[in-house]
Amino acid sequence: MDGAVRHLRMSLVFAEQIDDLGARVAALNNLALAHRASGDLAEALRLTRSALEVCARVGDRHREAALHNNLADLLHDNAEPEPAMEHLKRAVSL
Repeated sequence: MDGAVRHLRMSLVFAEQIDDLGARVAALNNLALAHRASGDLAEALRLTRSALEVCARVGDRHREAALHNNLADLLHDNAEPEPAMEHLKRAVSL
């Protein structure tokens, strides 16, 4: 997992260097998924929220819905059912 996280961090750096917001969202989301898989929910939540903020600026509603769904799953895993349900509802509405 350490190697995956290292490569995904590099992907995020590259996306930021070329100022590609779509690639940045993808890198943040993939990095969040790696942290979730390794059990680091706090970092996964932070990264997913960052991806969601960038995605909202891009205006990609499909990807934004997927990120809200991912955030709902993370919040559920983190024993936060009410915020999880709010993000699930946002995902469905998008």
